[in-house]
Amino acid sequence: MFDQAQKLREMVKSSSLENFFSDTCLSCSQTPDKLKKSFVIALLSGKGGVGKTVITANLALALGALGKKVLIIDSSWERESISIILKSKFAKKLHNLQSGNAAVNECIVQYSPNIKIISGRPANSTCTQELNKKMETIIKQNDFILIDNNAGISQQIISTALNADQTIIVTTPEPTSVASAYALIKNIIAKNNSAKLQLLLNMAIDKEDAIAAAQKITYMVKHFLHIEIKDFGYILSDTVVPISVRKRVPFLLASPHSHAARMLNTLAEKLSPAQQQKKIHKNRRKNNYSGIFEKILVDSKS
Repeated sequence: MFDQAQKLREMVKSSSLENFFSDTCLSCSQTPDKLKKSFVIALLSGKGGVGKTVITANLALALGALGKKVLIIDSSWERESISIILKSKFAKKLHNLQSGNAAVNECIVQYSPNIKIISGRPANSTCTQELNKKMETIIKQNDFILIDNNAGISQQIISTALNADQTIIVTTPEPTSVASAYALIKNIIAKNNSAKLQLLLNMAIDKEDAIAAAQKITYMVKHFLHIEIKDFGYILSDTVVPISVRKRVPFLLASPHSHAARMLNTLAEKLSPAQQQKKIHKNRRKNNYSGIFEKILVDSKS
């Protein structure tokens, strides 16, 4: 697995990348490495089956190929979807760490030199100070934290969205997916209308299909919720994606020159400068990570 980083670096260098939805791309000023802080990204979806987990896994690989240290947190209770998709080994979960039945290193999977995976979330709504301290130490060791949440709407999901540096709502152009994405956005905005949300259209037939679906959602959000949500980008439907899922090989490795791979690399290139630019959530602008783990992974009481 460890040779994947070099393969991805070579792929990114050789690929001709397009800037999709460039008018809403994150601005990209550089800052010295010593100023870097962990950039927490929550990937959410109103319903299952929209490709959120597949995007999370491959986005982590693309960021890793850019030299970024990435921690994937698979916060699902039921299964370790990230580990299944990436064909990585399984480790003990966060509730094992919380109960004292596992050490920190037993809960971390080193998938590649730049990518680590942690699965699960605490078993109850109260994290001990020791557990928070352990997790905050791990978080600070990485450039990016990608949180793959369960699909749907819950207090934990909303809390994650409100405390992440950036929240990406993944949807498809299908009417049920569009409606579910809007419902999720509505619930997040009800808690905080300044939440940093962006929209990612997946499995679109073509560019026009993606733009049409995005416009439906952005219109509803602006008309009924009175806020604007930005387009993060889109990924076209590509046969290489379901094939790679069945083979449990990331499509960035299995088909590095496919449309899906090129588009995902574009998204990674948008995110990389954002992390360097220190657009960090207000709770951590002074390197203060106190309680961030609890806020993004534990059911909110509010």
